[in-house]
Amino acid sequence: MDVELFLSECDRHLTLLEASGLRLQREGPNDRLLEDMWLHVSTLMNVSFRMGIIQLVYLAYGVEVILKRICSSHYKQDDYEIHMLFVLFDRMRQHLDSIQINYMEYGNSGRHSISECIYAPPFHLYDRDKDDIDIYHNFIHEDNKSLYSIYIRIRNDCIRIPTKMLAVYQAIKESGELIASLPEETEIWREQVSQSEARILAYLDSLIINDLIETIFHIRDVEACDILKLSS
Repeated sequence: MDVELFLSECDRHLTLLEASGLRLQREGPNDRLLEDMWLHVSTLMNVSFRMGIIQLVYLAYGVEVILKRICSSHYKQDDYEIHMLFVLFDRMRQHLDSIQINYMEYGNSGRHSISECIYAPPFHLYDRDKDDIDIYHNFIHEDNKSLYSIYIRIRNDCIRIPTKMLAVYQAIKESGELIASLPEETEIWREQVSQSEARILAYLDSLIINDLIETIFHIRDVEACDILKLSS
């Protein structure tokens, strides 16, 4: 798949995902809506596999995990899950925009047009008869990474809540792949954040979870850190 076709396909499916997310927020979940969203995000993940753009794969898989939670019979929809979906959509849009800008600059000069966005060899170089989902799960398994949800609470009487949150986010990034957060890191840097709670999605090695928790609690004024494994 060439870059132009890749961008066109991703833009179409992401636009439909964003529209479906608005419907989900407005009307609540129903089987047809969730099936449509699942189809769009699966397509995004598959084409990103084939281009080798792992960051988009991570983001798309995060969307899949949240959709699975919404589909589960024991799940009660809340604003956090819906808002995190839109954070993931926004991150995907940012990556696509970055690829588009690079492509416009470098034109048809091979894969240099997406060189700043690529994290692995294109997956079409692997076994063509192998299912994309198998390839992805094998990649994650070999990387020893699982998707985790992290809840952080800073003491309300802390004078510099943004500074403490940034320290927590940095600790997580040094331990794994932070893919989405509420509030977003850019908002914290601009000191547009007043709440003392944060929710984060990150790919982490299960072997470092205890060390990460200890590191986070060493940050002064952190009073809660809950890490939940969502999916492997």
